[in-house]
Amino acid sequence: MSTPLRTAVVTGAAKGIGAAAALALSRSGYHVAASDIDGEGLKRTRKVVEAAGGSIAVASLDVRHTDAVASYAAGFGQVDLLVSNAGFASVAFLEELDDAHWQAVTDLNLTSHMRLARAFAPGMKAQKSGRIVCLGSIAGHTYGWPGRLAYSASKAGVTGLVRTLAMELGPHGITVNGVAPAGLHAAAEQIPLRRVGTPEDIADFIVMLGSDGARFMTGQMLSVDGGMSVSL
Repeated sequence: MSTPLRTAVVTGAAKGIGAAAALALSRSGYHVAASDIDGEGLKRTRKVVEAAGGSIAVASLDVRHTDAVASYAAGFGQVDLLVSNAGFASVAFLEELDDAHWQAVTDLNLTSHMRLARAFAPGMKAQKSGRIVCLGSIAGHTYGWPGRLAYSASKAGVTGLVRTLAMELGPHGITVNGVAPAGLHAAAEQIPLRRVGTPEDIADFIVMLGSDGARFMTGQMLSVDGGMSVSL
């Protein structure tokens, strides 16, 4: 009898880091449950994963809606890894930043991580194991980003969320860590490794956080940026 595949839930999986994570996790032996609001992008992700021989299911999910997240989570049995990746960046300096813009960015970039953790944590507690990975950014974690006030503040909040969730969920065998990417759109000369980062660089690190090698790591927001954060 074959061993059942572990299950990884990946949000924001239609493109970029989310799509790369779906592929990398499938190659690492996970069945991937990929979600996004971009249906066409999800179709592309599914085709890529299936072409590589991976196991994937896709579903439309708007992580800004509590009921939708709760309903989605209720449809799962065991979930071994939750990758909360959905988010976006937008430009608005302080004088241009209205409440609606602030709330929209914060809701997707910060509150959605809480919604997903809240929805999937009960199942992980019941099985006494699980991994949660939240996508942050070096913006707000190690440096400020003028014109991205809402973005930087929301991403800084992810660091606090990761640390506190790690304390709450650790006694139940659940680890919670964050990934703070950078360098995907920077000039290579800004980065000590002298190359621009790729979604695959971040995806491979997410796979590591889901592996047995990260079993004693929790509460960390880890910069994956080619050294950019230490060179600023």
